[in-house]
Parts: sequence; C-alpha cells; structure tokens
Amino acid sequence: KVNEKFAGIDSRFDKVDEKFVEMNDRFEKLERDIEEIKVENQFIKRAVLETNEGVKTIMEDQKSIHEILGEHDVSIRTLRRKSALIEEYEL
Repeated sequence: KVNEKFAGIDSRFDKVDEKFVEMNDRFEKLERDIEEIKVENQFIKRAVLETNEGVKTIMEDQKSIHEILGEHDVSIRTLRRKSALIEEYEL
C-alpha cells in the first residue's frame, strides 16, 4: 500500500512538473514577445520623433512663406496705390 501511495504521489509530481515546464515555456515566450515589442516600440518612437521634427520644420517654413507672401502683398498694394496717385496727378 505504501508503494501505491508513493506511485500516486510520483504521478502527481510528474503532472506538476509537466505543468511547471509548460508554464515556464509560456513565460519564456512572453519574455521574448515583450523584448520584441520593446524593440518595435523604439522604432515607432524614433519614427514619431522624426515625423514631429519634420512637421515642426514644415510649420516654420510655412510661417516664413506666409510672412514673405504677406510682405510681398503689402509691397504690391503700396505700388498700386502709388501708381494710382501718379495717374491721378497726371490727369
């Protein structure tokens, strides 16, 4: 009877060992997956930062273009006004 009990206990330990190995394998897979995600996350962060820098550059360029066009528009209007004054004076 003692041998039967030990056999039953051994069987249970074998099952526990199998479950432990399965859980350990799953845990190791999760660790690998997490490491892959960390690497991918770094690439994504870098891409977002580069995109943000690109957008900032475009916004600054757009401000400069707007300022230039705005100044150009003012210059054109001034010339038109002067031209109109000259035409009135000549009449």
